[in-house]
Amino acid sequence: MKRTLIGIALFVVVAPLAAVPEPPAEEVQSNRRRFAQLRKHPELVAKLRDDADAFFALTPERRKAIVQIHKALHQETSATQARLLNVLDRYVDWLHDLDEATRKQIADAPDKNARLAVIRDLRETEWIKDQPKAVRDKIAQLQGDARKTLIAKEKQEDRQHRIEWQIASRFWKELESGRPLPAKFAELPNPVQSYVQNYLQKMFLSAEEKDQLAKLEGQWPQYPMKLVELADKHPAALPGPVGPKSISELPVKVYKELLSKAPNKFQKKELPNQAALLAKYYKIPESKWSEFGVDLAKAAKQHSIVFDHEFLAYNYDCLTKPMQEFMKTKLEPVLDSKEFYRLNNAIGKWPDYPQAIQDLADNHHLRVPWFTLPRAAENWENYRLRKTVGLDGFPDVPEGRLRDFALFELDSKDRAKLRLTADDPDSKRRLAEEFFRKKQFELRRLRAADQNRPRLENAVSKSAAEKGE
Repeated sequence: MKRTLIGIALFVVVAPLAAVPEPPAEEVQSNRRRFAQLRKHPELVAKLRDDADAFFALTPERRKAIVQIHKALHQETSATQARLLNVLDRYVDWLHDLDEATRKQIADAPDKNARLAVIRDLRETEWIKDQPKAVRDKIAQLQGDARKTLIAKEKQEDRQHRIEWQIASRFWKELESGRPLPAKFAELPNPVQSYVQNYLQKMFLSAEEKDQLAKLEGQWPQYPMKLVELADKHPAALPGPVGPKSISELPVKVYKELLSKAPNKFQKKELPNQAALLAKYYKIPESKWSEFGVDLAKAAKQHSIVFDHEFLAYNYDCLTKPMQEFMKTKLEPVLDSKEFYRLNNAIGKWPDYPQAIQDLADNHHLRVPWFTLPRAAENWENYRLRKTVGLDGFPDVPEGRLRDFALFELDSKDRAKLRLTADDPDSKRRLAEEFFRKKQFELRRLRAADQNRPRLENAVSKSAAEKGE
């Protein structure tokens, strides 16, 4: 079982792509250079031979199934490929550390469901052993569903505590100096309070999301973490599931912008007559959010109104300076002619314009710096969970693939130049950048997978719809 899985892992990671009939010449050359480096490590070469023997010792049906898994994997997006290969890598390491009897127990399971049940039981037993005695004792006193519920609750709390410690570690200086950090709405800077109250809560958050935020009032870092998470989820530029349905529901500042461009006689009117007159003047009837937003953006464009915070952004002038800089220096330089056409064709339209920016940035693995919260003394970035590996502008790459690249395809001078250290996220970014610089064919393959996957999913959905499934 162990040798088979390691063989599968190495086949998936290092074999020429089975999904491509004839690998490009540069890929063949890269593989040759890689194996030339591996020959300097006889123990690894021997291991590869053993793993190859294990693979070819399988039945033809099993080998065919593995090849199919390999092909299917490489049709997924780069993020999915990296995630699954990272899981496979960790699983192989875990399996390697088990005793032979336990590995046999897994291998002898009658089917995949039974095998997964054995693995879950083993992992759960390991997790329980690592818990404090008080938790172990509570679990030991329970059986059946009550035991499962308690374990699930303790695991969730454990994960949450790990995340909170990760965030808190970024604020050691502030915590040591006794500087107060925001744990509730009243402690946020005034500009942030205004945006949260008048935009985020008034227009974008669902009732459930408002409740989630309210329940964390007074807790640090949980409250600012949730605030940043929800703000990132609902940029003012992009359409969301929730939004205003009439002029009277708009933030005061947006309302005043509309009022300032309307005839002077409207100024003397009082609500709700004033709101009704504005709706008639701008031809914005009350309707569901998706339609109301489109009508409001059209009126804003017609009267040259640019709303704050990128709200209903319909062209370049509606974007904040960081977004404009992103467009000029990062997004536009990587667009091809078709992508430029889509972007230019969307100018002046909402939600087409911001949605085109987001989609094109996703295609090129670029993080879009939408306005989400006003800048303040707080560094909102420190409240975000960060990816351990990944480079802005490049696809995700499995951690094991990066590790092997650093160990077996770079020499000591290369590694020293990249200043690689295990605990520095920036060094991983530098390594990923070097990986793709030397493996342009891999960059093209992963980008193609990312661009083709949405089309494949759409085709599958269309086919299912036509069949009535």
